[in-house]
Amino acid sequence: MPVSDTGSGIWTTQQFRLNTAHAKILTLLLAFNRPVDLLSGQKIDIDKALHYSNSKEYHHFFPRNFLAGKGVPNRRANLLANVVMITANSNKKISNRAPSDYLKDVEAALGSNFKQALTANFISDAAYSAARMDDYDAFIQERAITIYARSAELTGW
Repeated sequence: MPVSDTGSGIWTTQQFRLNTAHAKILTLLLAFNRPVDLLSGQKIDIDKALHYSNSKEYHHFFPRNFLAGKGVPNRRANLLANVVMITANSNKKISNRAPSDYLKDVEAALGSNFKQALTANFISDAAYSAARMDDYDAFIQERAITIYARSAELTGW
C-alpha cells in the first residue's frame, strides 16, 4: 500500500516525542538539511543529536514556559513545527524568553550567517516575521509549510 501525502497538517497537529515516527522524520529532515545552532552558528553534531536518549539538542522555538504564560497548553506548545535542533548550551541561554527577545541575540551573534541559520532550520522569512511578533499560530503554520515543502521535495510528492 503506498504512503499518502498528508500535507503540512502533520507538523501542526502532531507532538514532538523522540520515540514517534513523525518526530524521527522531523529530526532526519533537519539532519539532512545540516542544521546550524541559532546562537553560536556552529553546525549541530548530528550524531549527538540523533542519539536515541538525547533530548538536549532539541529546542522549542517558542519556549514552552513562554507559551504557558500566554495560556497555550503544553500539548499545543509541543507541536513538531515548534522544534528545532540547537546545542544544549544555547537552549539554556534562550530558556523561556520570547522569540522577539532572543532573536535579537541570534541576529547579532550570526551577522551575515543569520539567513543561512534560519534556512538550515526550516524557518522561512514569513515564519521569522511571525516569530519576531511572537505570533505562535502564524509561526507554526508558516514553518509547517516549509517543512512540508522540503519533505515533499525529498519524497517526490
